[in-house]
Amino acid sequence: MVIGNASQSGVVANMTLSEFKNARRVDGYVISVSEHKMSSSYGPAKIIVSQILYSWLKVYVEHFRSRVLTTSQASQLFLSWNGEGLASSQVCRAVQSVWQKAGLG
Repeated sequence: MVIGNASQSGVVANMTLSEFKNARRVDGYVISVSEHKMSSSYGPAKIIVSQILYSWLKVYVEHFRSRVLTTSQASQLFLSWNGEGLASSQVCRAVQSVWQKAGLG
């Protein structure tokens, strides 16, 4: 999602469960993320995902995310293993790790 939308990692880190569930279907899905670095200048960021990626995200929400949730009621879509919302830096490190494993540096 980060690479495909050329968005900053904070957009993905700050995407909420309700924003995901309220995605608009337009030849795929458009997810509007209100909280991000440039929101005061540009408004909500638009994340566009294919129909198949959206269905995979639904599986994550229905089967995996619910099992990670602990005492915290984090609103973010993506959670760490301790149930807290991911920080932008965590998303950035994950993307960098994928690039490195692919040999792209």
